[in-house]
Amino acid sequence: MRNRTNIAILCAISLGVVGCSSKKAIPEPTDQVITPVIHAQQKPLPLGKSSDDPILSSLEQAVRSNAEDGLSWSLLSLVYFEREKYAKAIHAGTEATRLDPSNNDAKNIVLSASLKLAEQELQSMKSKNLIKPDAHALAKKTLVDMSQIINGK
Repeated sequence: MRNRTNIAILCAISLGVVGCSSKKAIPEPTDQVITPVIHAQQKPLPLGKSSDDPILSSLEQAVRSNAEDGLSWSLLSLVYFEREKYAKAIHAGTEATRLDPSNNDAKNIVLSASLKLAEQELQSMKSKNLIKPDAHALAKKTLVDMSQIINGK
């Protein structure tokens, strides 16, 4: 992942230098982050919130300038993931795969970020004693099913 970060940094710097003048609004993830393929309900990315992170700022500007740039979306998803901004990583990765359905890196980021987001929500709910028995059973079954898929069974 460190090598990808370096590539993302170089690309972000390049994108920041090259830039574009188009001001297209781009969608933002909604509360329905577990189903990231819902595009119709998405809103523009919040601007100016990454000003302390020049890499994120450059990549966000790149996708604002050209919302059809799959590489920028893909790099943005990777950087969001590495910054533990999982909902945004899901959104950016989904945009990247919409533009390039063969982008397996973005698909993996969407999957990994979705799992991390689910893990965070599960931890939050458990700490508040909010997990109902049927949800607990479903979570256990899902983990077993996922383990079997990963292990090729």
